[in-house]
Amino acid sequence: MTRIGFTGGIISVLLGVITLITTSSINEIMPKIARIVFMTTTGSYSDVDYRMNFSYVNTIAFILIIVGIIFGAYCFISENKK
Repeated sequence: MTRIGFTGGIISVLLGVITLITTSSINEIMPKIARIVFMTTTGSYSDVDYRMNFSYVNTIAFILIIVGIIFGAYCFISENKK
């Protein structure tokens, strides 16, 4: 049973890391795509207009990482005690 918990902890950490990488990538790529679009048209361009607020998603990702580390460590330690 502890191996399942350890695996679940690792999956939780990986999901959190993948979420953080995805949101960071989106915040870097979207302003560049918008700049390319505005090069072909007239109008004003500002990086701030195309940065998304992922604070809620990033908070959940950090919680997933922390819970995954704690749960994985607990399962790993409890398995080694047996």
